[in-house]
Amino acid sequence: MLRLFTVYGPGPASGERGHLIAGWGDAAAAGFPLTVFGDGEQTVDLTHVSDVVEACRLVALAPLEDGACRVYNIRSGTETRILDIAHWM
Repeated sequence: MLRLFTVYGPGPASGERGHLIAGWGDAAAAGFPLTVFGDGEQTVDLTHVSDVVEACRLVALAPLEDGACRVYNIRSGTETRILDIAHWM
């Protein structure tokens, strides 16, 4: 099982589906303001889609005993403030 944390990068993600980065990208491209809930000090762990692809490749190659299940958190390990993301957009 893979648990993906806030994935961003090129691809078919849409803000309509609740993706933070894609939604803000859509809003910024259309000239709309970005909505920040709370004080913006909340953080997310941003993971680039290329890192997710590499993680999937590695997990697919990892040995697993019959009947076993493993859980992997796929993340960068770095927390980024929502306000910082808004400023970058």
